[in-house]
Amino acid sequence: MRRGNPSRFTSNGKLAIATISRHIKALTIDDFSNGIEFTQDGEKSLPQLRTPITAIGEHLLACDQTPDRLIFLVDYTRLDYRKYASRVFSEILISWETDHVEQAGLDEDLNFHAVVLESFIRGYRHVSRDVSIAMPNTLRRDLPMVMMTAVPYAEAELEMTPRERLLAARRLQFGIKRISYGEFLRYLPKVNAATETITKEVAERLRSDAPFDEESEDLLRAFEELSVNENPKWAFLDVFMAAELAIAKFVNENKIARGVSSAKLRDFRRDIGISYMINVDLPLLLSPLSPQERRVLTGIDVVRKKRNDVVHEGAAVSEDEALRAINAARDLFDLLGRRAVKP
Repeated sequence: MRRGNPSRFTSNGKLAIATISRHIKALTIDDFSNGIEFTQDGEKSLPQLRTPITAIGEHLLACDQTPDRLIFLVDYTRLDYRKYASRVFSEILISWETDHVEQAGLDEDLNFHAVVLESFIRGYRHVSRDVSIAMPNTLRRDLPMVMMTAVPYAEAELEMTPRERLLAARRLQFGIKRISYGEFLRYLPKVNAATETITKEVAERLRSDAPFDEESEDLLRAFEELSVNENPKWAFLDVFMAAELAIAKFVNENKIARGVSSAKLRDFRRDIGISYMINVDLPLLLSPLSPQERRVLTGIDVVRKKRNDVVHEGAAVSEDEALRAINAARDLFDLLGRRAVKP
């Protein structure tokens, strides 16, 4: 969007103006030989770079090395290289009227700011179809800092309309009101008491030269969707699709092993649903079932019923429901793995 074009919003009867203030071409630097160190100055701890960045070295790799199209530079003067990359940000200015100028920045103001920002970005996405711009509540990195200032109106401004007052030119001095540090926590060193055990198991796993099974990959993708992307609905649907594929594969392999024609199975594949496979085929093919194994089938059938509610009725999925579905699928995969048809 072009900067400087104000957009008008009304939320709960309150007027707000949102404007692209400026587009900023920022520079990010990944410096693998650097760090922040602190020096003591009296009672203050002052941060400083271990190695000041004063110039770019002469040993470079560049992608599109033109001023207006520079994507990145890699300075490999040292073993621990330094990477420079351009990134573009947009600064959005949102203005509205408040009755508590001296206490500006209360939760009421921050919540209103969030509503207007979400409406502004949603409107842009719907018109432009530019899904590269994420909604604020789905951001996992580059969470914007909220900077605020409050300016009392002059007497003459009270004679203006609310829109005229909000659009009036004025000097502003912003201060940081809210900043999210959660995105940076992922970069902290992870402390795991089982590090030695994991190290040995990884080495043994790689020495075995066995392929990584598809079911475990599916579970990891679903868990990643839940824990990293924080999207329980898609984690739930991902894991059910993986379970559905595993069940169909197990049922078909067992039927073929018992003499059923693979061609006939293909002919009837649309007539046999996943509910039939879970509640009829699996108990028959896995018989005899222990009480624990029956609970595994019951658990995956609960997931199936919930999946129908999600797909056909738009039901929501909680984090706990997604996690239970992942665990139910893991138990199912273990059961089917133990009873797989031997080649």
